Amino acid sequence: CVVCYLFIVFVVFGYRFVILFYCNIVLLLVPGTVGNVTVVSMSHNTITITWHPPVRPNGEIIEYRITYRSLDNNATRILTTDGSLTTADIKNLSANTTYYIYVTARTGQGAGEQGMIVHVTTGNSWNHRIK
Repeated sequence: CVVCYLFIVFVVFGYRFVILFYCNIVLLLVPGTVGNVTVVSMSHNTITITWHPPVRPNGEIIEYRITYRSLDNNATRILTTDGSLTTADIKNLSANTTYYIYVTARTGQGAGEQGMIVHVTTGNSWNHRIK
C-alpha cells in the first residue's frame, strides 16, 4: 500500500491558496516463494511432500501448484491443491525414477515465483525377501 500527498501552493491577488491531493495506491502483488518443500514419504509410485506458505503471501492463497517432471520422459506435469493445504500426494509415478519438484503459490493476482527444486527418486516396484 502506497500513500502519497501532493501540496500545491499558489498566490492570487495576495491570497495564498493551498490545495492538497491525497491518493492511496494499493499494489496488488503475486505471492512470494513457497518455503521448505520436503519429501515426507515415498513408495515406488507415490511421493508425499509438505511445504511452508510464502512469508509474503500478498493476499489470500487460492491454490498451490506442484510442478514435477522426470528426466526419463521430460514431460512436465502440474498438480493443483487448495490454498489451505500444505501437503500433497503425487501419484501414478514410475518406479525407480528421479523426479524434480517445486511448488508455487497463487493468489487472484497470479502465481508466485518458483522456489527451491527438490529431487527425489522413487523406489523399486518389486519387493525382495532374504531367506
